[in-house]
Amino acid sequence: MVIDPLHVDGVCGLKLVGEFYFYQAMITALPAVFRAVWWFIFPIWPRDYRRWEELYLW
Repeated sequence: MVIDPLHVDGVCGLKLVGEFYFYQAMITALPAVFRAVWWFIFPIWPRDYRRWEELYLW
């Protein structure tokens, strides 16, 4: 790969690589966001789920 400072995309021709990593990061973030939301919901849920909170995070 040749880095060209005058490339049309404005980021030295690395735009495709950046888009690829951004896509992968968003795919990875979905389960993390899902777990984070449930981690905050467990304490306010009317049933007693405290014993599941630590196991769920693992």
